[in-house]
Amino acid sequence: MNFAFLWSDRTLVLLGTGAVDSLKSSWWLLKKNRADTIIFSLVVGLLGFGMAIGQLIVTLIAATPGLIIIFSGVGAKSVVMVGIGVVLIVLIALPVSLVCSGYIGSIKQSAYAMACRDLCLKWGIPFGIDVPVPVITPPILINNLPPPSLPVS
Repeated sequence: MNFAFLWSDRTLVLLGTGAVDSLKSSWWLLKKNRADTIIFSLVVGLLGFGMAIGQLIVTLIAATPGLIIIFSGVGAKSVVMVGIGVVLIVLIALPVSLVCSGYIGSIKQSAYAMACRDLCLKWGIPFGIDVPVPVITPPILINNLPPPSLPVS
């Protein structure tokens, strides 16, 4: 069922549909692109797993001062040192882990959104009805002079 509704939150935003229509469009996209959906999910899952391993390494590095104090406190039989070590881990490693998780999640969501956009374009589905088209403004002229250009070689 996860594959069936994989595209629903993306189509909700990209196509501007309601909740029920986004579920229908997600099911339609899955039926039309079953192999693409499964392969893309596996690739993103493997990339997410690799990034999670990196997150674990970064979190362990951030937790090292707290772990050293905890092990020193256990060796010295000091409850205060163990408590200080735990507080250090919570204050240093936990925020690092949360930032890494947010970064990984944003990368995965962006990948799925771009894939959904490409699948919609592949099948000629219009999207972004309510989204304004970005407008490129001309550069600001200073003293009514055009912006400098790079020399052509």
